[in-house]
Amino acid sequence: MPRVVKTKKARRRHLVEALRSGEFQQGNGQLERTASDATPKHCCLGVACRVAMRDGLDLEVDESRLNTRFDEQQYYAPSSIVEWYGFRSNHGGRVGCGAATDLAHLNDSGLSFAEIADVIEAELAGLFVD
Repeated sequence: MPRVVKTKKARRRHLVEALRSGEFQQGNGQLERTASDATPKHCCLGVACRVAMRDGLDLEVDESRLNTRFDEQQYYAPSSIVEWYGFRSNHGGRVGCGAATDLAHLNDSGLSFAEIADVIEAELAGLFVD
């Protein structure tokens, strides 16, 4: 049984570390999908789901399709993940004006996991509610 990480700041720190670790391959459009070579590809919010599970959050995971669902969500973070990290929205919050300013859209528009980790670490206004 994983140790439950209690503070949102510590949870976000674990997420930042995971995004920088090289453990997860980046994908887009969905939280997690299995590529044709059977390799899982993750959105940054899919990594957030996997890290939260390691840190003690109980998520329902459906891997019966090529697209993994977490608490029945395939495209955006389930409400349990929004609460776990303190994200402002199921897209991962808002870090500016315009269409491509939440974490999901930053991921899908080509920012690397390392760059997204920098955004999370900076705790920009609009990203989190604490």
